Amino acid sequence: MTSLESIPDRLRERWSSPEGRLRRFAVLHHMRDPEAWPEALVGFESCDEIKSGRDLRGFPFEQADLRGAEFDGARLEGANLEGCVIDDIRLQEACLAGALLRGVRGCRAFLVMARADRSSWDGCILEEADLTAASLCDASLRGARVERSRFGNAFLDRADLAGAFLSGTDLMSSTALAARFENADLQGTNLQHAVLREAGFTGANLRGADLRSADLRGARLVETQWDQARWEGALR
Repeated sequence: MTSLESIPDRLRERWSSPEGRLRRFAVLHHMRDPEAWPEALVGFESCDEIKSGRDLRGFPFEQADLRGAEFDGARLEGANLEGCVIDDIRLQEACLAGALLRGVRGCRAFLVMARADRSSWDGCILEEADLTAASLCDASLRGARVERSRFGNAFLDRADLAGAFLSGTDLMSSTALAARFENADLQGTNLQHAVLREAGFTGANLRGADLRSADLRGARLVETQWDQARWEGALR
């Protein structure tokens, strides 16, 4: 994915106006206070469309230091977070549909139940991230390094994780229909009960992975490395 979510141009352009620049500064200044930054948007263009007032649609965060930011429940459709530092950021139940997160890096990002369909995370570096029950359908994570992270019960249908490094990551009970894992490093990954029908694993490293009771019907496993992988009860 190379383009941002298709949102009205006005939602991006509003941040470039003189007032928009002041509002941007206020949001970033108060980003660690989950009550203060929405207050800084009261009366701003189009924010009344979002009942919670947590309207960051189209926000240009590029290269910002977002360590410790509190954006739970925020609306971030089409936002640009490319290259941001996101250690300890909170994005629980946030909407990141179509957002650009290429090259983000950080530890302990909290995205439980976040909605990030069609978002782009190519080349990101995340450690100990929590994406439990998050939705990343049609998302792109090509070449991403997502180590020791949690994707339990997450939705990754048609997601592109080709060449991603996911060693030691927990994908238990996740759903990844027709997802792409070509040449990905899944060594030691927990894929128990995962639904992986029609997924592509050509050239992937599944050494020591736990695939017990996983559904791999129709999955492509050409030239896949699976030494010491566990397959008991898996459907193939």
